[in-house]
Amino acid sequence: MCNSYKVYGQHWSRVLLLAGLLLTAGCSEDPLAGYRQAVAEVTGGVAGSRPELLPYPGRRERALPLEEMRIGFIGYLRLTGCRLMDLISERNSALGKVMPPSRRLAYEVDFLAAARSCRERALAADQPDREFIAELERIIGQKRRQLPRVLWLATFDSPEFQQALSLAASPLAEDDKGGFADSLEAVAYLTALGWDLDSPVDISALEVRYQALQAHEYGGRLFQSLAALTATLDGVARELEVLVARPLCAARRAVEEARVLEQVYRQRYQQRLAPYLERVEDEGWRWLAALSDLLAVIAVEPPPAFAAYRRRMLSLEDG
Repeated sequence: MCNSYKVYGQHWSRVLLLAGLLLTAGCSEDPLAGYRQAVAEVTGGVAGSRPELLPYPGRRERALPLEEMRIGFIGYLRLTGCRLMDLISERNSALGKVMPPSRRLAYEVDFLAAARSCRERALAADQPDREFIAELERIIGQKRRQLPRVLWLATFDSPEFQQALSLAASPLAEDDKGGFADSLEAVAYLTALGWDLDSPVDISALEVRYQALQAHEYGGRLFQSLAALTATLDGVARELEVLVARPLCAARRAVEEARVLEQVYRQRYQQRLAPYLERVEDEGWRWLAALSDLLAVIAVEPPPAFAAYRRRMLSLEDG
């Protein structure tokens, strides 16, 4: 005999337990955990394969060095009358040497504007100092060349981005709406800023976006949600394949389990998990697309460790 009263007794115990779970499920319960538990009560367990997540590169692995500006003492004295002298003194001060990424970006943009203004004044003089103008051109060229790296420092190399993409975060909650919107707006703001580095940087506005990225940890939470969804759906698919492949003599039991699983599908998957899954997928694509746009505007070759991280975690095609 393929079955026994003992087997059916165990089966109906699971069915009754599942019925209780379906009736008492609260709206605050994690839809993924509830779906996994309900399926496990029928099939005996859900053991899916969780994809390996790559952690965000460390500070040394993602750093891009900046070329320091060199100017002689005589050249420094010739800057008298230009605001550049004050900016250079600020950069060489104790506080200037430890500028946070936001202030360093604002400083470099401000410095370029001051250098261009100084050059225009020198060119408009009755007797232009060609040697001084050539030095200003050299400084302007050097600063413009390193602006993409300064923008990298203020974005993907910043502590705020490291926190936003940290895997220490918990998965996204079912009713969590604000974290995505605020984080996406912050990335969009930085992208727009990158396209207009000729305008002064509003440090206060930039700090608000940094705070949103750091507080919501949206990237890390998204990755944790995707990993948990992948493991659960993969595990459920495997359990259903086993259920379908049972011998014909277990057909009666399979029919009863199928009926219960249909209830699970309707009450757990369609009503709770499917909307969550759709939301995570939609938000995930938009988040990764926004990061891709930001990387495009920065236009630097990232360090090897970050390039590997981008292929694995941030790719829109096979990440």
